[in-house]
This record gives sequence, C-alpha cells and structure tokens, in this order.
Amino acid sequence: MMEEKEEMQWFEKLRLNSWEVEILIVGFVLVMLFNIPDSLSLELSKMEAGLVGRGVQDFLVWFVIFMTLLIISTIVNILIVSFSLYLGLRGFWVGVLGLSSVYPDGINLKKLNFNTIFNKQIAKYNFNDFILKIDNICSSIFSFSFLISFSIVSLCLFFIEVIVLTVCLDRIKSFFQGGADFVSLITLPFLLFGLLYFIDYFLFGILKKIKWKPFGYLFNIIDKFYKYITFIFIYDTLYYAFISNVKRRVIFLFMVCCIFILSAYQSIEFEEQIYFPDVQSSEVIMNSRNYEDKFKQREYYDEDLYPGYPFIQSDVISENHLRLHIPYDSYMNIPIENFCPELSDTLLLADTSAVQRIEKQERILHCINNAYSIFIDSESIESDFIFYDYAHIVLDIKSFFMLIPLEQFPNGRHVLRVEKNLKDKMDDISLTDGEFIMSLESDQDSTYYIPFYFSR
Repeated sequence: MMEEKEEMQWFEKLRLNSWEVEILIVGFVLVMLFNIPDSLSLELSKMEAGLVGRGVQDFLVWFVIFMTLLIISTIVNILIVSFSLYLGLRGFWVGVLGLSSVYPDGINLKKLNFNTIFNKQIAKYNFNDFILKIDNICSSIFSFSFLISFSIVSLCLFFIEVIVLTVCLDRIKSFFQGGADFVSLITLPFLLFGLLYFIDYFLFGILKKIKWKPFGYLFNIIDKFYKYITFIFIYDTLYYAFISNVKRRVIFLFMVCCIFILSAYQSIEFEEQIYFPDVQSSEVIMNSRNYEDKFKQREYYDEDLYPGYPFIQSDVISENHLRLHIPYDSYMNIPIENFCPELSDTLLLADTSAVQRIEKQERILHCINNAYSIFIDSESIESDFIFYDYAHIVLDIKSFFMLIPLEQFPNGRHVLRVEKNLKDKMDDISLTDGEFIMSLESDQDSTYYIPFYFSR
C-alpha cells in the first residue's frame, strides 16, 4: 500500500510539473522545425519534376517517396503553428501565475469602486480557475498537435496501401481467370470500407453511435482491421480521450485556425499588382531564376532555388560571351526519346569501349542540339551543347551547356530566346502491360526569353 501511495504521489508530481518538460521540448523542436519547410519544399519540387511515366514499379516508388515528403511537410507546418500557439499561451500562463503570487487575494473590488452590476460580474473571476484553464488548454494543444499529425500519417498510409494493393494485384492478375474482376473485387471493398472507417474517425465516431447490433458487429470488424493496418491503435487512447472530453466545436475551431494561419500569409494581399505582369517568361521581364549569380551563392534551401528553366551567368554581361545552361531532369527522358527515337536502342547497348561511350554521348548531344533553337534578338545561334555537372553548395544540378560569343553585338539590352522543340507536356496517360504510355504535346511555355544587358 505504501509503495502504491508513493507511486501515485510521484505520478501526481510528474503530472503537475509536466509543463516544464513541455516548454523545453517545444522550444527545442520549434527551433529545428523552422529550418525544415524550405528544404522540404525544394525536395517536393524536385520530386514533381522527376516523375517519369514508365513502369508501374517506378511510379509506385516515386509516389511513396512523394507522399512521404508531403506528409512530413504537412506535419511540420501543423507543429510549427500549434507549438507557436502553445508557447504564446504558456508564456501568458506564466505571467498570470506570477501575477497571482504578487496579488494572492486577486481582484480588489473595494478599490475599483464600480457599480454593483459590474462588481457582480467581476466577483466571479478567480485567479486559480483562470490559471488552471489556461494550463489545461496548453497541455491539450501540445497533445492535440501530435494527434492531428499522426492522423494525417494514418490517412496517407491508407491511400498508399490502396495504390500498393492495386498494383500488386494487377501484376498477378494474369495468373487468374477473370483477373480484372478479381482486382476490383478486392480493391473496391478495401477502398470503400476504408473511406467509411475514416469518415467515422474524423467525425468523432458518428457511425459507432448507431445502436443496431448487426451493424455494430460488422463495423467492429472493419474498425479493428483498419485501426491496425494504419497504426491508429498506437494512439487511439489519445484520440478517444480528446473526443470524449473536448467539445467538437473546439476541435473544429482549432483545426480551422491552423488552416487559416498556414494560408493567411499567402492569400492576403492588400492591393493587386496590376502594373507588373504576372508571366513566366517575356522579352521585357528579367526573372531572377534565369540568372546564375542570383542563386549560386545561396547557402539555404528554398522551393524556387532549384533551376527548372534555362539560365545565363548574370543580368549584366561584361564578358564577350554568354554561358547558357539548360537544366536536365529525369522527366525529360521520355520527351527526348520521342524526339529522337534512335536513342532508345543506343542507350540499351552495353559500352564495350571508351570509343563507344563517347559515340553514345555524341548522339545524345546531337539530339539536344536539335531539340533547342537559340536566338539572340533575331539572330540565330548554332546549338553546340555539352554535358555540364554543375557545382553548387547545396544543389546537384545536371545541365546542357553552351558558350555563346557576343563580339558582334553592341552594348545595350538584348534578349536571348530559347525555343524548345521537345513535346514534354503530358496530354494523356494509360497503363498497358505494366507500363505507362504517355501522349505528349508542346507546352505553351515552350519559348523562354532571357533579357540581359551587354556592357563591355
């Protein structure tokens, strides 16, 4: 009995002093979290650009990695908002706690000398109740932020499982008669019952309130199955504690506040910038992404840091040449092969000698030279690209590079025009024999303009 009493006292003391541990954890984690979103945005943008529509297996790997990055990015943003709110409220709580020790008797109604109507209202205020209420809110925010994060992970895990199950069954359907029906027979119920489970989950157990016993037995099986395959069983105690003690409107309000705060800084604009054109490329717009010196010295991640467009060394050129880079990414593979069908067979051949490797590289460059047409003002420039493994402090950039002489051009403003002859905009995609077949068309932004000033 004495041991149990000591354990209870220790637990009560730990519970009362948990705010100290919470503040340390939140402060330490928040400092690290602020450095993560930009790098995640960069990785997501690289993943989007790196989608190659080939085999189902490659697409599945890409999808899982992309979803993982998206989940982490969402969780990080939620934790930043909730932890910032927690620290603000906890700081306010510490201030109220300190004030209660300075004025232990609370509000002095005699000194206020208010009308009796106001005195009756103020007399209801109590420092201790107010302190306890704020303390409970802070601790709830701390726990609820993790509950939301884990719930998002479980929901995304469910969709990943649906994709994986569909792909796996599709791969083995040829071994069964009526394989297509077999796939649908398993995947559709798996998807529908899963959606039913998550509807109940995010609506705080609304389906569990149905008292009809046959439905209860059936939904209990569904609940147990999806609870374990999405790992909700790990934190369902936390989930039930919240939905049984916190009012639903409070939970919804908190979630709406998180969404509003996350999107407010992007959506709020006091006045529209009507006199500055919002276009990607133009002869009269100098876009910083097109100039090497604007991003090469940056030592931090940003979603716009990785160059997805042609770029030159600077906006003002003092040398007698331009250094043109056209960034390469894996999404260009299929458009290049469609533009130069002969490359597909060439790349499959094993290299038996250095000469053959060089010949293969020359064939690729020959294709790239035909894939892009280069102009300065109205004068055509002969394409002469080489492979360039670009050195950057935080980025790994592969590009097609060429040097363009400028001796014949006078000082002043000029426009470099890069016309892309590749069809790299996806028009349609279909799955045939385990491979994605893509139909491509020319993108509207197939011509890039890079204005620059030439000053010797």
